[in-house]
Amino acid sequence: MLSAPGGEVLEEQLVRAPWSYLPRARAGALRVWEHVLDDVIGLPGAVSVDPGVATRWEVHLPDGTRAQFVWGLLQQLSPPR
Repeated sequence: MLSAPGGEVLEEQLVRAPWSYLPRARAGALRVWEHVLDDVIGLPGAVSVDPGVATRWEVHLPDGTRAQFVWGLLQQLSPPR
């Protein structure tokens, strides 16, 4: 969670607990509702894109796939155009 000096929440998202088990994120093998933003943003060539909505985020992968997140949880994968 990111907050302002007065305590106002500026951004928050789901994260993976260090002890949780899930196979590593791999391009072409991402799973909706299982991967979080931090799992995907670290993939080689991944580009983080802020869509301008506080609860949403997007990651563009090198093959053109777009991964859309809500509250940091992967919600949708859009295939390359």
